[in-house]
Order: sequence, then structure tokens, then C-alpha cells
Amino acid sequence: MYNFNTTLKIYKDSNRGEFATFMINLLKSIYEPLGRWTRIDTETCKTYRAGVVNYENDEIIWSPLNKVDAHIFVLGLILEKLEEKGLEPVKGGKIDMNVLGSEAEMIKNDFLDENGQFHNKVLALIERSSGPGDKNEEDALEYLKDIETNPGKWLRMCPGDERDVFKGIDLIKILENGRELTFQVKPFLNATVDNGKVTVTGVGNSKEYTVDYLVLVGRGQNNGNFLLIENTPEVKGGYGTYTFPEKLLKRDSGNLLECFNLFRGIFIL
Repeated sequence: MYNFNTTLKIYKDSNRGEFATFMINLLKSIYEPLGRWTRIDTETCKTYRAGVVNYENDEIIWSPLNKVDAHIFVLGLILEKLEEKGLEPVKGGKIDMNVLGSEAEMIKNDFLDENGQFHNKVLALIERSSGPGDKNEEDALEYLKDIETNPGKWLRMCPGDERDVFKGIDLIKILENGRELTFQVKPFLNATVDNGKVTVTGVGNSKEYTVDYLVLVGRGQNNGNFLLIENTPEVKGGYGTYTFPEKLLKRDSGNLLECFNLFRGIFIL
């Protein structure tokens, strides 16, 4: 059985580029002949590469299948099924791409083709990991629209959007003067302030970004609360944490921190 931590270590120790190329090429071989392989380039969706797309009415949608090139749960499922066939897809703690290559047709037909026996399981695994992030973005966008006072246009990046993949942008507000404000959305569990320094914990993938603002969406006991942080080099990402001077906290919807700094200046979104 390949649990998440075991599979993640195997993935990190393997040639990830080779695995990604292998999976992308399998997808392409299935969906390009069907006219469902392209790069999306619209205002709200600019995908970083060509991939599988779905057409719903007049809308073109980036397929969740495009995540299989780096999806830990899907990789674990593939490795598990290959072992059930009596194969050894992992050698020395790394993916044996020769074994995967010899079973390319099986992976293509059983996992990636829409009629494959494990296809629905693949989609369910992707949805399980993507769903919470999608919900956070939906909640953050609703909150930002509730507190905004300046007119403007909101854009939410689609899955696979190059602005999200390369710059960490989840949301954009385009002001009437053409200026763009960019936002990265993250969940959090708790926040404390000590001597003017805020520490937020339980943050998913707390990297440092170059966006204008971080929107932290409360979960657990802080479900429904939001922290809006002006993102500067003073915001530091740690292991599941963000730390920053309280002056950068622009909104605290649940009054979690009682930061008097919130009243020192007028912040208008």
C-alpha cells in the first residue's frame, strides 16, 4: 500500500521531469486525436501549457486530468496496481521508468482514458485534494467582494493558469484605472500577536510570494474568519506558518488579533 508520505518520498527522490513528460505524452496520445488537446488563452484562463480540455456549452475548461503529471495520490494508485500485476515499479526508492514505460498502454487505457476501469478513481483522488483549495478561493473572493469599496473587475485564475503556476496569483482585481491588484489564497488554523509581530499557523504550503496581498481563510475553530495581509518582503514563510509585522494586517474579519493598528489608517480595497 502506497500511503501519501511514502509515495511523496518516492516521487521527490525520482526523476520528476521524466515522470511528468511520460504522463503528459500519454494524455496527449489519447485526447489530441479527439480535438481536446490545446492551450487555453483567454482573459480568465491562460494555461501554462497545452493539455486536456473539456467543452461545456460555449466554454472551454482545463481538465483535472492535467494534474496527473505530479499528483501523489494518483501516482500511488498506479504503483499499487502495477505491483498487483507482479511488477516492481519502485527500485531503490525511486520510480522505475522502464517498468512504467513497459506498461504505458495499461496506464493509458486503465487510468487516463475516460472509459478506463480506474478513471473515475483517478478523478476522485484529484477532486479530493483540489476541492478544499477551490472552496478557499471561492470563499476568499466572496469576502473580498463584500469589503470592497472601489469599483473594479475580479478575475479568478483557472486551474493550470500560468499566472497561478509561475507567480502564485489566485485572484486579480482590475481597477478602473487599469491597475491590477493580485492575491494569493491560503487556509489557516490560528493566529497570535506578540510585541507587534503576528504569527499565523496551520497554513497550507506557506511559500513566499510576490503578489500584492495574501488572503488567509480560516478553518477549524476559525472557520469563516479571514485575514487580509499586505504582502511585502517582511512577510516570512516558515513550516506551515507566516510571520509579519502587525502593520501589514489590513483586515481581520473575526477580530482574532485585536490589532489596534487596523485603525491607524484607512485601507480601501
